[in-house]
Amino acid sequence: MDEIDAVIKIKFYDLVIARYKDLISEKETKSISDIRQKCSPYNKFIENLSKQITTEIKNYEYENNFLQALEKILEYIKTIKVLELNFDFWLSEKDIDNLKVGTKMDKSILLCSLIRSIGSGNCVVVVTKSKTNYISLEYKNDRYVINQESGSILKGEDIEQLFERDAIDYSFSDLSYEDYSE
Repeated sequence: MDEIDAVIKIKFYDLVIARYKDLISEKETKSISDIRQKCSPYNKFIENLSKQITTEIKNYEYENNFLQALEKILEYIKTIKVLELNFDFWLSEKDIDNLKVGTKMDKSILLCSLIRSIGSGNCVVVVTKSKTNYISLEYKNDRYVINQESGSILKGEDIEQLFERDAIDYSFSDLSYEDYSE
């Protein structure tokens, strides 16, 4: 029996996805509550991944080692490639880790979950009017905004300028949801 080569299989899968993308999107639609729960640090996979990423930090303490742990998490997040789809499809944290791929929102939610898992109770995913995702958090009375795509960390006036150019549409975590669109 003749084997079908990989290129033909990919073209076939493309056809199937193109035909059923609306159905996939419908089945993958999540409520605000469902999406918020994806940011939770309280699942075994996130807890284990967080420990694995920060394993080099001896005797981790939030007050003393948070920024060091944050750098480790950002290094990990940079290993995940972005794959944007023309339909809705949510990957689990485990799938993102195994495949090292996810949508921009998948990466933002994973980053927020990991940051929450190392002690940041005020970390949220921020989505702007242009649909760009950022992570916002406070640490020792300073506000930080992370661009998960570039890995850059903004502070102070840079944050104000960013959100003046591209206003916040909404923000969320497992603990909160705020709509700024009105």
